[in-house]
Amino acid sequence: MRLTPVIHETQVKNSSNLSADVTSAEFYRSRYFLMLSGTVASLLLLAWGYVVMPREGWAFWLWLLATGVSIAIATYFFQKQLKISKAQLEKTGLALQSPGFRLPFGLVLIAGLGLVANLLVIFANPQPLRFDAWGYSDQGYNIAQQGYKADAIRTPGYPFFVAVVYKLAGGERPLRDPYFGLSDPPNRNLVALWLVQSCLLSLTVLLTYLLTKAVFSASATSPTQAGTKKLYWGNPLALLAAGLVAFCPFLWSYTGTPQTEICAAFWLTLTVYFWFKALRFRTIAIYYLLTGLALAWLLETRPTFVYLPLLALATFAILNKGRWRIFGPLLTLVPLLLMLAPPFAANLREWEEPTPLIAGDLSTYQTNLGIFSVIRGGMPRYQRVLTPAEARATEPDKNRLKDYVPTQQDKDKAKRHRESDYWKKYFADYVSNNPLEFGGTMLKRAWYQWSQHFVFPYYDPAYWDYRLLTDNLNRLYLVFALVGLGIALTRRAYRLASLPLYLSIFYLMGLNLLVQAEFRYTLPAYPLMLIFAACGVSSSKFQVSSPNSQVLSSKFQPQGNPSGRGSSSTHRATLRAEYQVSSFDFKVLAGLVVAFGAVTILSLALPLVPAMTATREKALDAVYASQQQVEGCYFSSARAALDKAIGLEPQEAEVSKWQSQFPKEVAARISTASPRLASDPIKNYDYFRCRGEAYRVQGLAKQARPDFEAYLKYAPPEARERTQVTAWLKELS
Repeated sequence: MRLTPVIHETQVKNSSNLSADVTSAEFYRSRYFLMLSGTVASLLLLAWGYVVMPREGWAFWLWLLATGVSIAIATYFFQKQLKISKAQLEKTGLALQSPGFRLPFGLVLIAGLGLVANLLVIFANPQPLRFDAWGYSDQGYNIAQQGYKADAIRTPGYPFFVAVVYKLAGGERPLRDPYFGLSDPPNRNLVALWLVQSCLLSLTVLLTYLLTKAVFSASATSPTQAGTKKLYWGNPLALLAAGLVAFCPFLWSYTGTPQTEICAAFWLTLTVYFWFKALRFRTIAIYYLLTGLALAWLLETRPTFVYLPLLALATFAILNKGRWRIFGPLLTLVPLLLMLAPPFAANLREWEEPTPLIAGDLSTYQTNLGIFSVIRGGMPRYQRVLTPAEARATEPDKNRLKDYVPTQQDKDKAKRHRESDYWKKYFADYVSNNPLEFGGTMLKRAWYQWSQHFVFPYYDPAYWDYRLLTDNLNRLYLVFALVGLGIALTRRAYRLASLPLYLSIFYLMGLNLLVQAEFRYTLPAYPLMLIFAACGVSSSKFQVSSPNSQVLSSKFQPQGNPSGRGSSSTHRATLRAEYQVSSFDFKVLAGLVVAFGAVTILSLALPLVPAMTATREKALDAVYASQQQVEGCYFSSARAALDKAIGLEPQEAEVSKWQSQFPKEVAARISTASPRLASDPIKNYDYFRCRGEAYRVQGLAKQARPDFEAYLKYAPPEARERTQVTAWLKELS
């Protein structure tokens, strides 16, 4: 079966002039799905306000009243529009029911197998709870147990999701894992979160199928397939896109860690689906409302998308006609504002900052990090690509930037703003003085942010064993996605139908150009990118299929009277049709060659990890492991990682450099810990462990013993390091 996308020009290019019959049929036949979506959206909105909105004073009751009235008005107009649509269909004699919809068996099979494979992978390779993952997990647990308290650096969308899962699971607080090494066995809360996020990815697979079918198919259902008694597998192109998402290893990896990627991918795909529907059927009010709510959940999950609503509102205002140029954007804004009001009130109460996202100014922090580093993240993390500005930066500025996030979590508003203003000026001065250098950094980042992903984000000792497979798999994604994107942009019908898809991808990519990107930052857009990849695969597959012998032979077969005018006209029409098909085939094939060449050249010219032996790769990985453990004051394990690197590649320059630097770093941590302990030993109790372990590595047992005893005195009972510190005390005795 040919998988080439099929779409009629009249389906989309004049969608603003769709007849009332078509719109009424869409609305009435989708009524149960829309009722369910509206009900779930309303319940989520009420739960969101109940948890996030401060309940002291009149603001909560005002919000509750406004939300209740909005839901009631939306319900009234939904019922009214439903009656009008039914009357319209009865008047025209069209069927009131959908034409024989059947559940695609292929979609069920793909989603089920993908879910099973996903769970097998993440349970066989449990990820440690550290860095951002631990931060989101701990905040979610606090919300579940104590209610919401506005955080300065994290929006409440994803912690709210984690809190719901933890509350239902009823397990204990997940503890932070060591900075390097294997994790502890996950407790009940974490296992529940893994299961729920895996199911959420499966829902994203279903949305991918629906979105691909809606955008690239000529009709919502195929009468010939839906009406037959044979097993209905589903739309081939949509199944291909769903399969790519269901079996994407880079999406699997983030279902097993408390981070925003999977939730953000779901909300972005849902946003684009309703956004497409609102542009396609521009007089159905509920599509605008659902678009606004999905956008709000998206930007409360990932504040990176804070400006995406502006693009959606602009498309509604520009592409709609008549009063819907105003009604569409207004209907989108209402649920968006209702969602943003609770975190706005919480930030105002807790931090005196009138913002609906985060109180801290992290955008300034990210843009300044982007001055010094093109990209970072993933394991092994020594691959961070630095910029020329990093070598020129002074040590005081580097150290000051390291303290930026803690400063943004300070209750002193003036201090937060003073630090933010300093780094805003720093970034502006750098860009104005080095525009070409920063432009080159952005060009590199345009490639790096898509070029590589890791199957496991925090700890992956087997990375070097399958790197060739995953790196090339991602390159294939990019090649075919470029082909599919080229098809969407060069054909008018595709260009308008897929507008929300590529606008969302371009938006995310453009914003990431300004900051120090991490590989995972593009993962929320991967379902959309894989839709284009499926389009590229299907179109490219058609190019290498066998030629149509009937069309080719029609050039040479006599058609009626060879000398007749009608025969000549028919012959010319056949030739025109043949050459049009061949021309389009050639463009797709040429696009495939160009995309493959571009990805190959960029991979060779800008390799994220230069080609080297596996032994050297593992040695450098051990060096970075040692460096990270020094940052966390885990000097014993850092020493062990350094010894491993020396055993693998003793002559490697990076190994020798870190070997000489290691004693200095240990001594520096002692100097850092001492004043903190002098100022507040109870609050800074972990620095007793830090300094004691540094003394132990230096062989100074006499100095280490009192620090270990003080740590055991002040550390909470659940602190995971207590067991190790107790063992060291016995060893020193």
